Amino acid sequence: MAAMFNPTLYQHLATDYRRNLAVTAGAGTGKTEVLTRRIVKILARERLGLDRLLVLTFTDKAAVEMKERIYLAVEAELERSGDEHFQRLKDTFPENNISTFHAFCAALLREFPIEAGIDPYFRILDETDKVFLLRR
Repeated sequence: MAAMFNPTLYQHLATDYRRNLAVTAGAGTGKTEVLTRRIVKILARERLGLDRLLVLTFTDKAAVEMKERIYLAVEAELERSGDEHFQRLKDTFPENNISTFHAFCAALLREFPIEAGIDPYFRILDETDKVFLLRR
């Protein structure tokens, strides 16, 4: 008899995995939930601040959802445990590094334009600018 695929088992394993992790799966499969649980476990186990984690996703919508879920999970853990560490996490939440790849890279380039060899006043092209530039 062939072994059955058990997504719940893999989701649980992903939350406990102790190395860097990229989660890839289709829409509605629980990626955000898995990553949220994983992040809260790391914050609790390692006693880290959110400024020590880098959480990147592809879309603004996903980044906002991830921020909301992590904030709510931190609040829930604070209410459950009363742990001062989670109070600090809640208080310093705006200092998180949860964003899109695009926003992270743009912030990094703005912080280190000389090292990157780019104009410090660079701007990111929007769709209209891109079309105009390509036609030119």
